Amino acid sequence: MKLSEIKKSVTVALMTGVANAASKPKTPKQKYERVKRQVMRNKDITLQCKVIGEYYADKFLKDCMKDAEVCLKDGKKFDELMEEFNKIGARFSTEIEEES
Repeated sequence: MKLSEIKKSVTVALMTGVANAASKPKTPKQKYERVKRQVMRNKDITLQCKVIGEYYADKFLKDCMKDAEVCLKDGKKFDELMEEFNKIGARFSTEIEEES
């Protein structure tokens, strides 16, 4: 699936979850089925988000590897990258800021 299609699917699943949570089941069986669907929906959404995270992680690593290969072959690009790197330093971060 395309990323945009997955996003639509997850968005609809979230909307459906909210709509179903607002409904009132009339019988215990209906209540059980509603809870069962909610649990499955939550598992599906969590799994889908994990897949998307892995996709972006792989893409990020491939981009870094490509950049490293270019820099190792091109001294000017290597120097430019090292100049930028020296401003940042070697750090590990658990927080990510959006770039504009």
